[in-house]
Amino acid sequence: MWETVYRYFILNGELSLPGIGTFNIERTVTRSDFANRQIHPSVPVIRFTHDHKPADKEFYQYLSIKSSISEQEAIKQFHDLVHVFQTGLTNTGKTRLQGIGTLIKEFSHTFSFQPEWDAADFYKSVAAERIIRRNTETPPEEIKPVLKKKKIIKQEPVAGPRKSWIVPAIILTIIAIAAIVYYYLTQPANSF
Repeated sequence: MWETVYRYFILNGELSLPGIGTFNIERTVTRSDFANRQIHPSVPVIRFTHDHKPADKEFYQYLSIKSSISEQEAIKQFHDLVHVFQTGLTNTGKTRLQGIGTLIKEFSHTFSFQPEWDAADFYKSVAAERIIRRNTETPPEEIKPVLKKKKIIKQEPVAGPRKSWIVPAIILTIIAIAAIVYYYLTQPANSF
């Protein structure tokens, strides 16, 4: 049963164990370490909170489908599994959640969490060397063609879109005024 629960946790990034707390997979931000000239990547981290959220219906459906059992049986087996973890916390003061980490009982209902693995071990930092180029002047032969192109571009007249719409607008206005005048001239005088 734990393998299925663990798979759900990895796929969805959240797992709530009733009476214990909630585990979340969060990503840290990318950090730049200027002193050591490195950029550290964004890394997934497992966080534990004491939130007692009930498991959702999708979780139990997932367990029942993957375990090929009814949803009620999945709920029962999951609660039995959580009870085993709670018993381990009560008796020995700690319990291991394989693939996630170890919970250690601190006070009556508070726990500290020690992740089983550090994802930073799987992600490598990238060297961030600053490149300073000295004596990088552009030779005059390369500057002249660029300047000539800029002058050519500036000298070409650009057809403005303003002139292209003025003529049709004037023609349509004249036609509209003529249609209105025609309408009023053809109407009998008493229709007003």
